[in-house]
Amino acid sequence: MRKFFGLILSIALVIPLILAALITYSITSWAFDRNLYIEALSSDAVQSQLLSDESLQKLTEGSMGDMEGLDSAAFGSFIRSLLSPDYIKEQVTTMVDQVFDYLEGSTDILQLELDLTQVKAEFSGPNQDQLLHDLANALPVCPEEQSANNSLPLCKPEFVDEDVFVEQYLKPNLPLILMIIPNKISIAEPIDLRREMQAMPAFFQQFMDVVNYKTAVLLLAGSALISWFLTALIAGKDGRERLKWLGWTLILPSLLVLFIGVISGTDLAGNLIQLGLHSINFRNLENIPFLTQDTIQLIESTFLSKLKLSLITTGGIASAIGLGFIAWGAATHPRSI
Repeated sequence: MRKFFGLILSIALVIPLILAALITYSITSWAFDRNLYIEALSSDAVQSQLLSDESLQKLTEGSMGDMEGLDSAAFGSFIRSLLSPDYIKEQVTTMVDQVFDYLEGSTDILQLELDLTQVKAEFSGPNQDQLLHDLANALPVCPEEQSANNSLPLCKPEFVDEDVFVEQYLKPNLPLILMIIPNKISIAEPIDLRREMQAMPAFFQQFMDVVNYKTAVLLLAGSALISWFLTALIAGKDGRERLKWLGWTLILPSLLVLFIGVISGTDLAGNLIQLGLHSINFRNLENIPFLTQDTIQLIESTFLSKLKLSLITTGGIASAIGLGFIAWGAATHPRSI
């Protein structure tokens, strides 16, 4: 009877709790590391995608509209000369800090913005002439009706030499051109998850903050550990049986975690993550300036590989511990405990 009761407890309570604890640990062991996100999002591979011609064209159209005739390749080179790796890492660090401040409850609304004040300041520096020539090289040729008036040029007259255009058009109008460029570009619409999750029970809302979430993880792990030992104590009549019970109730969820880790690097996992992002009412990631499908896939791959390694490591270690308990129980004489 005690074994039957222990089996019911194991299936209904212990194994689900251990499974949840192992998966949660596999995620939280790296998910709250700010430096991990900073290094991943400012890596050379991600920067190369963020500064690709496709991404920069998307950013330009989102902030300045479609400029017909713009030399995308030349404009991409111009933008890349302004956005140094150090600048990008600085912006990534700021945004990651903003996300964590929001998750930790320091701010009520998350609003990610790209600060362009440092970029605009480059036009007043020693490289001004080179930057203006690069800009002139990228600008489209003005239609005839625009060439005839004296409006602020976002294009270059067809029969005006580039040096003349820089000296007589761009330099005098540089303050106005810089005014057109916004000081900040919104990376995503303001997010207020707490408002979207008001339909949740109040008990669960408190765990939306990272600090409280970590407490919940500890409570989950403690509950799994206590129920695991108590069930083995109830189901086993002696130390030998209890050790074996501890072993198999740990091995089953551990092997499942190991299996999840193995398949987490497949296309199925990526598709499920995309489905999950859309199902929780986040904006389509491809609508965010700078982000293209290739960039999104690269970022997903970076974090999926981290998740895969963490799941496999956690599942493997826990499985080995479970086998150790079984071997310990098998080597223990029934009357020795």
